[in-house]
Amino acid sequence: MLKLYSYAGSPAVDSAGPQATSYPEVSVDKKNDKKNESTDSKTKTGKQTSGTELWSAPLQALSVNENVVSGKTLYVSTAGSNQNDGSELKPWQSIKYAVSKLQAGDTLLIQEGTYQEGVKFLTSGTQDAWITIKGIGNVVLEGANLVEKKHGFDTNGQDYLRLQNLTVNHMIAAVHVGVGSQFVEIDGLQADGNKYAVRINTASNITVRNAYATNSNNAFRGYGLSQNLLFEDVKAYDSKDIYDGMDPNYRNGDGFVFESEVSNLTIRRATSANNWDAGFDIKASNVLIENAEAYGNKNNFKTWGNNITIRSSLSRHAKREYLSDGSSVEGNGITVVGGTTKVIGMTFVDNEDHDIRIYSGGNLTLENSIAARQNSSGTLFKNSGTFQSQRVLWYSKALSKPNFTLGSTDLWVDPQFVNWALGDYHLKETSLAINFGADDVTPSPYDLDGKTRIVDGRGDLGAFEFQAALPKYLDGINQGDKVSGKIFVKPSTLLFPSISQVTYYLNGTSVYSTKSKPYMWGGSAGYDTTRLKNGVYILTVDVKSSSTKTKKVLIAFLVQN
Repeated sequence: MLKLYSYAGSPAVDSAGPQATSYPEVSVDKKNDKKNESTDSKTKTGKQTSGTELWSAPLQALSVNENVVSGKTLYVSTAGSNQNDGSELKPWQSIKYAVSKLQAGDTLLIQEGTYQEGVKFLTSGTQDAWITIKGIGNVVLEGANLVEKKHGFDTNGQDYLRLQNLTVNHMIAAVHVGVGSQFVEIDGLQADGNKYAVRINTASNITVRNAYATNSNNAFRGYGLSQNLLFEDVKAYDSKDIYDGMDPNYRNGDGFVFESEVSNLTIRRATSANNWDAGFDIKASNVLIENAEAYGNKNNFKTWGNNITIRSSLSRHAKREYLSDGSSVEGNGITVVGGTTKVIGMTFVDNEDHDIRIYSGGNLTLENSIAARQNSSGTLFKNSGTFQSQRVLWYSKALSKPNFTLGSTDLWVDPQFVNWALGDYHLKETSLAINFGADDVTPSPYDLDGKTRIVDGRGDLGAFEFQAALPKYLDGINQGDKVSGKIFVKPSTLLFPSISQVTYYLNGTSVYSTKSKPYMWGGSAGYDTTRLKNGVYILTVDVKSSSTKTKKVLIAFLVQN
């Protein structure tokens, strides 16, 4: 059977479902990063996109069952000896020694225990005979007591390598994917106190899944001519880039950081929180980030590259940074420094300084999204660059109206979160963000909960999709419709069988009231929308019934004549 590994947006990924685990300021580089590692010509690269379409890596046939070389299964144990033969009954003691003996197709099983060593690969696998290193139980590579700091695992330019179920602490990088490596899979990595959890330098076709990093300098980093990178189900917390001679008034430390030469990057189902600088610092190009959450960072999302798309994600509670000289640095939900970024189906909420900040070199398109804040300090939106919006719900509890010009298809209204105070940003049934998404915008297949993205015929705004079809209280118009000319709107007689009076309000102003059938807005001739300017309107319909209390129905619609 052919086993396919797929990357962002491919049909195999989307059909597998959201929980599947078999998918595919300029930053300061430390002198020792650049000094000892070439970023030149060795990488083996694949196809790049033109920079105008959403990046979607090709299906990669990584192993073909008919031609698999099975290789040997070998063992390491803290109770073993390097004089042994590496069998289950006579395991080796050193992982480094064991790895030096591996050939294409071999699997090395590391028995539970703590190993104080760093490991460098000397041999590659092949497409049909990967080399696999797998921890059995709690396997820890510990570097705290090493005289010379090392990488936990260094691919050393080798290819077709798998690392599974490993914990690596207090190393330079828990896993360093070195110059020229291609087809490396890391699955099930716990990393604490390393400079980097995973560092990728001029390598291609690299997959990182089910990784958890804490207390790094920069948790997940890619640089050099690296491309075709996939990160899924990955978390990064508390990165602080502390080093000898650091400027106390420049505090760096990112959860995810990818430099400008990197291309074709997918990050899916990721969390990045409480890092000194950015949750996601993206200078790379051709990037897809979806189903991601960032909070407590100085910049939750910071983009510089071209053709970056962020979908179905949440940015909340970015926090201002206070420096030793008494100054401070903005805490923003997204900071677009340069390049081109498109954001679809995202929720920005209560970021300390700006929910959305665009600098002069930045270009941001925001669609089917929500930006909302409770506090009076800071702002929803500050723009010094280029900005386009479509179907965005904006709201500040501190303002009665926006202090910037809304886009022609945007709303200013309370988003009706389930429990804003407690941080539940799902939508209540009464939210006008439900079914207000633009029909020509392609959302991600799943919302931030991993649930189906379009439930009731049209997508919702923000990171979370309301998971039920709403009652159709009105005939002749639906929530989020684009209308022109005459419209014929009236209460549904199925849901309101005994109507006594209907009153119509447009943007809060009463525009029509009737006690006569068919209770249609404007009478039997309907309502002529050419009387209205093009734009978004909120229609409130009060339906009085002899059998029930007055029912208030709200919908938002777009007039475009």
